[in-house]
Amino acid sequence: MVHLANKGRFIFLGLYLVLCVVFGGATRSGFVADALLQLLAVPLLLWSLTERSLKRDWPLLFCLGLCLIPLVQLVPMPPALWTALPFRDRVVEALTLSGHDLGWRPLSLTPHATWLTLTSLIPALAVFIATRQMAYLERRNLLLLLLGVGVLASFIGLIQVAQGGWLSTLGLDSGGEAVGFFANRNHFAALLYSLVLFTAAFAIYSVQDVAAVAISGTRNRRMVAVIGCFVLLVVFLSAGIMSRSRAGLGLTIIALLGIAALAQSDERSELGIGSKRFVAAAVVLVIILASQYALYRVLERFEADPLADARLAFARNTWAAAMAFMPFGSGLGSFVPVYAFFEKPEDALLDRFANRAHNDLLEVWLETGVVGLLLMSLFAGWIAIKIWQVWRSNSSDLFPHAASLDLLLMRAATLVIVLLLFHSLVDYPLRTTAMMAVFALVCGLLIEPTASGVKDADSLEIRDRSVLVPERAMAYEEAGPAVGRKTAPIHTVPDVAWPVAEGAGLAKGEASVEPFRADWAWPESPSNPIVIEAKIEQPSGAEAPREKADRKSSQQQWGSEIEWPDAWRKPPESKKREEDA
Repeated sequence: MVHLANKGRFIFLGLYLVLCVVFGGATRSGFVADALLQLLAVPLLLWSLTERSLKRDWPLLFCLGLCLIPLVQLVPMPPALWTALPFRDRVVEALTLSGHDLGWRPLSLTPHATWLTLTSLIPALAVFIATRQMAYLERRNLLLLLLGVGVLASFIGLIQVAQGGWLSTLGLDSGGEAVGFFANRNHFAALLYSLVLFTAAFAIYSVQDVAAVAISGTRNRRMVAVIGCFVLLVVFLSAGIMSRSRAGLGLTIIALLGIAALAQSDERSELGIGSKRFVAAAVVLVIILASQYALYRVLERFEADPLADARLAFARNTWAAAMAFMPFGSGLGSFVPVYAFFEKPEDALLDRFANRAHNDLLEVWLETGVVGLLLMSLFAGWIAIKIWQVWRSNSSDLFPHAASLDLLLMRAATLVIVLLLFHSLVDYPLRTTAMMAVFALVCGLLIEPTASGVKDADSLEIRDRSVLVPERAMAYEEAGPAVGRKTAPIHTVPDVAWPVAEGAGLAKGEASVEPFRADWAWPESPSNPIVIEAKIEQPSGAEAPREKADRKSSQQQWGSEIEWPDAWRKPPESKKREEDA
């Protein structure tokens, strides 16, 4: 019953992730698609919160703190209290001039926008809490599903550049820009470099596994995985270049450097050079393709002076507004009216307005004050601890149920989080429902599964080939030196006494169990005897010693010391002569 519940939650979460990426690319709240996604997230969130094995730890408390901020900001306060808050004198003056009564008002200057911000957190919370309860195998499948949606988004982005007019009927016409399912090329690029890192993690594991596995059937399957990862890398990198996002291109280059670190961090590090060549080949192929089709489009994006970008003015004015509203902030969702008050005439845009600060650190500081800075500091500290845990040499001890592939995916997840946070300093990718869901999924990968998740699937997995079927053990032992292990894993067969040569040093009566070895050869004929010395004590009591006629000398062929059943034993010579007569 528990297994079916976990499987149902996994299917629900997978479908919900697909819907988030496909329909959650809007850059501002209030769209019908976002409202539907928030509504669908409610049952997933309730289903995950009712799980008995849900661990009540500080990440869950952090999620609770995120929800408490907008709720506290919406609590009505008497006029004597809210008018004493910083910068509320201008609000009082405006209300007085317009003839409105002061009355009870909340801390937030825009209560309606604060409610929308609170509801926008529901999808991310649902995905994060549900991911924590998924087993490692299910988490891999979720990432593979995300890669599949990314391929679809990439092809749509390439079609948008080539001839995207007919996509207007689907609402995906972007005016010749590659944006996929998003409304902004920067957010599309954020999805792509995130998928590049996860694809590289699967590729590194597959490339190194091909060299370690010598069985033809398994090797063929691994080769298919390697080829598939290569194709995915080419598709994602090509779509990222076609998106023409300056921040996306820069962070993609950093992601490629992170891939080299992933290859080096794998347990089978001596094969890391093969992984690096694999990724380098994909990059070279993408550069060759981009030089023919996207080079001039990319160079156009860098023709303008980056210093002339309005982001510097946004940051300067947002800083001034945040200082004016310290220490409580102006309320979540209040950026647009507050920024308009602090915007200088020389910074104003022609026929446009600033909908975001293009720097989430400054925008959160403006809207939440000291509390937001504290929560962001706690999150940064948690990420730093997780980076140290998953990148250390003995990280498998901290995550006992994680296999080598899972550790690679967790390290890739830390890189994705860092890149998205840096991207949030110059843009707002995490303000979309799609990227919030992806970010929540990535954060959930860094936490050990709950008890139900571990029992449901991870107990059935073979971890790092520490226990193998005999033929896999033979193949892996032969490949042991190639994968950088001092000793290859050995499959031990309990309750089986393998032949032991004379002088093996066993005590009298001690059971002799030898490990399974690839170079063992059974005796082909009696002409190839294995001489041993009987070391097992003779049974006492009801089982009397056999006659001397049935025994050989102290030097005997292999197998004579085994207690064979009477029906299998050779009959005495006298009985045989009687039967022949």
